[in-house]
Amino acid sequence: MVKVDMRNSTVGVMNVADTISFGNVQNKFDVISGIDAIRTNLRKAQEDGDISKEKSDFAQAKILEATQEAKSASPDKHRVRSLLTAATEAIKDTVSVATLFEALTKGTGLLLSLL
Repeated sequence: MVKVDMRNSTVGVMNVADTISFGNVQNKFDVISGIDAIRTNLRKAQEDGDISKEKSDFAQAKILEATQEAKSASPDKHRVRSLLTAATEAIKDTVSVATLFEALTKGTGLLLSLL
């Protein structure tokens, strides 16, 4: 297997997820904030032409729906998982947003563990 270190890459929005950190989360709202930042960065990536409007809009809608569900008094963990999985699947093959994919994957796991 070939390993590629892309930490210092500057292609499109590749480094944007470096600013989305889940290292110091205190509660589910910290994670939700990070996931919402991913949604914002997807919008920027779409505006910059790094991801198709269709994929970006779909993923953003699923992320928004999932974060709203997660904020509810009695969040449905399975629904949140399903929505975030759909968002992740929508962007997984888009190289220019690979770090957003990784951040969303990590954020999903953290959020589900806190629900």
